[in-house]
Amino acid sequence: MKKVNKILVATDFSKQSDCAILLAHDIQKKFGAVVTLVHISDVSPVWDWPATDTQAKNLLGQFQKEITSSLDRKMEEQVIRCGVNFEGMVTFGTTQKELIKEIESTRADLLVMGHRGQTGFFGVGSFAEKMIASSPIPVLIAKNNKTINNITCLVDPSKVSEDSITYTKNFAHAFNGKAQYMTFISDLSSDSLNTVPFLAPTYKFSEEEKSLITEKAKSFILEQIKDISESDIHIEISNLRTAKALARGLVEKKADLVVVSRHNRGPIEKFFIGSTSKGILQEFDGNILVL
Repeated sequence: MKKVNKILVATDFSKQSDCAILLAHDIQKKFGAVVTLVHISDVSPVWDWPATDTQAKNLLGQFQKEITSSLDRKMEEQVIRCGVNFEGMVTFGTTQKELIKEIESTRADLLVMGHRGQTGFFGVGSFAEKMIASSPIPVLIAKNNKTINNITCLVDPSKVSEDSITYTKNFAHAFNGKAQYMTFISDLSSDSLNTVPFLAPTYKFSEEEKSLITEKAKSFILEQIKDISESDIHIEISNLRTAKALARGLVEKKADLVVVSRHNRGPIEKFFIGSTSKGILQEFDGNILVL
């Protein structure tokens, strides 16, 4: 895990971004990081055509000055409202593209942003989802500013992510919290498999089979992750959809922060995130760190 030295917080001045600022402030205190607040405005501060006379140029200059001044005031009001002392900047352009530029120019280690719970038109994805898919650094989606006591790592039963484990342990240590590990195993009667009844008829695992599967999964995780006990592991076997089942398990375990790794995808898929990560973002009303 790369040390969290620099944090970039994206704000749109909403209550959701207040949560991002407050959570970033908590992380700053725990890790000693430098935090920068940024607002990307997609309102162009220039005309669509060049000014050709002195009066037009003066109007253009005034227009640019007023927009920047207004946004600076909003940022200052938000910083005061949240009780933090972050450096801030306002830039103009396409939000996703400019935010990635800021990540690179500031050499940030972590991007923190709020989430409005909107999926976008035709399921294309919210801005948070697009940033998760395209960001070169981990993205922390802040949905609340509750104290972080329980950090839950979502473990892929087929592959354990070392980064996820390291981030989970480091955040648990920094916040003096509890680290726990959760994995999901779909029962054979899940909705997705029921769409192919000739492959998986309405068969369900018996209690004996569930017990055996759970023990094998726990043994696998214990072999991969050192210095944890069986009580730190939660195995979810369910016929619900993966994201819904995991979200329910996270609520039961009172998770304050979820750590999950996204899968690498091709250039087209990178605009979006996988169904499980996207589902967790929509189903779970808590803070989510996506690596």
